[in-house]
Amino acid sequence: MRIAIADDHAIFRTAVARCLRDSGFEVLVDAATGAELVTGVRRHSVDVAIIDVKLSEDADDEGIAVARTVKKESPGTAILMLSAETATTQAIQLLRDFETGIGYLRKDEVDIVSLGPQLTRLVAGEPVLGRSIASRLLRPARRDSALDSLTRQETEVLKLMAEGYSNMGIAGRLSLTERTIEDHAGRIFDKLGISLSAGEGRATTNKRVLAVLTWLRLAS
Repeated sequence: MRIAIADDHAIFRTAVARCLRDSGFEVLVDAATGAELVTGVRRHSVDVAIIDVKLSEDADDEGIAVARTVKKESPGTAILMLSAETATTQAIQLLRDFETGIGYLRKDEVDIVSLGPQLTRLVAGEPVLGRSIASRLLRPARRDSALDSLTRQETEVLKLMAEGYSNMGIAGRLSLTERTIEDHAGRIFDKLGISLSAGEGRATTNKRVLAVLTWLRLAS
């Protein structure tokens, strides 16, 4: 997997790049600014760009604009936003505006061991959201929202889907059987009106992505 990184904190950026290289990934762009990242992505074809939300002291969300530029010029490039803070309104809007390939983690949620698999899921089109943003989006839904129809446990399952857990992983977190999680997922898809005509496999993944996107769009 080919990776680009942009972060104005050299120590953090270098540590992440080194760990990813040690894990067998290619870090082709190692940038301190948004302009350097955009130039690097134009020069190198990358699968995913890791972008700090705050790329300079002069702007709180410069990375959001950089992410939009990358997605506009290279729609197939996945984006993982990193931030020292829980997602801002602008960051949540970014997640809502793109159907696949956008993730968000707070920096204290970054685990080098799990970062590689998370990037792999992002490139495959699956959602990757940190617990902080997933919890924020669990606030009461707007009146008459389809989210209101979800039970407490279904909501928790949906939140863990957003964090990128498989059915097996969700079962482990909630101390339930995998079959129970499959049943919960089916009811979530039904209640949110998510239906695909394709068969199993990829269609299941797409349903999970659509469920998370529906949650992002309905949560306020």
